[in-house]
Amino acid sequence: MAALLVAAGIGFCVAPAAVAQNKPKAGSTVQGIHVQRQGDWPAARDDWNMLLKAKQAQCGSGPMQQMCKMKLSEPGVTSKTKAYCAQMMSHAKILGNPANIGQSEIHEYFVPALGRAARIITTFVAKSYGPCEIRIEPEEKREILHVRPDGHTRYERKKDKSGNGYWAPHELPYRPGLGGALKGLAATKLSGKVSVSKAFGHKTLVPARPCEISRVSAGGSEIASCLYATGLPFPSHIEFESKWLADGKAVNTEAFVSFAYDAVLPHDLFFPDPKEELLTPKNIQAVSRNERSQRCAAEKARTGTDLCENDDDDDE
Repeated sequence: MAALLVAAGIGFCVAPAAVAQNKPKAGSTVQGIHVQRQGDWPAARDDWNMLLKAKQAQCGSGPMQQMCKMKLSEPGVTSKTKAYCAQMMSHAKILGNPANIGQSEIHEYFVPALGRAARIITTFVAKSYGPCEIRIEPEEKREILHVRPDGHTRYERKKDKSGNGYWAPHELPYRPGLGGALKGLAATKLSGKVSVSKAFGHKTLVPARPCEISRVSAGGSEIASCLYATGLPFPSHIEFESKWLADGKAVNTEAFVSFAYDAVLPHDLFFPDPKEELLTPKNIQAVSRNERSQRCAAEKARTGTDLCENDDDDDE
């Protein structure tokens, strides 16, 4: 029976397997599997392009020039206002290619003998560096999975406000059955009652390694994935490509790029960086509460609704 390990919206399937717990020696390598996909988020790109156009229309515009001239002529104008107007009176500065927004590279690595997996996703995003400066930059996400017979540990790399990296571990149970696995994948993206289709087609993206296409759906959304059955206890299935639709529009697509069955991989790829903090479960709860409080405060400022108002009651 297979189980799906789900992280960052991308899934691969595993069966229970014995896991070696040995930490790697410096510079050591292991033999494993490497699959690469090319991703695209057209909906995210459309949203950002609307924002970029709004910035271009506002920054350096006639009304903005006039407003800032009035503010700068007032007595006691602050240095903060001067700095703000200096930017707003200039044309928008966009560094990088907006066409790259939403483009991503997905690399997945597996070591069947050790029950280890790693995922690195690099996505181009638009970041604001001031009221009139946008930079299109790559943003990296990393995840590591250690598989056990009864479940797995997922280590997710995050960054704090200062940009320092840290790792958050999550204990997740074994999910039996490929149908349950596909539902687990859908749960990260879809809401509502999930239905799973039987395989309704196949593709041969790698010679002699066909993948079968299955679909999970909920509400007005669906995800079609082409999964390659490896014949191994771990990973039992590997995703070669997928397409996520919501109300008939593409949210995310991931196209197959390459597959290597006998890749030589650095062993430390499958362990959190020892130079970065590894959170404890108590730390994770505190970080989650802080992040939720920040989101609720922002929503209250925007709409007047406090989404955290009944949190204390829910905990009782």
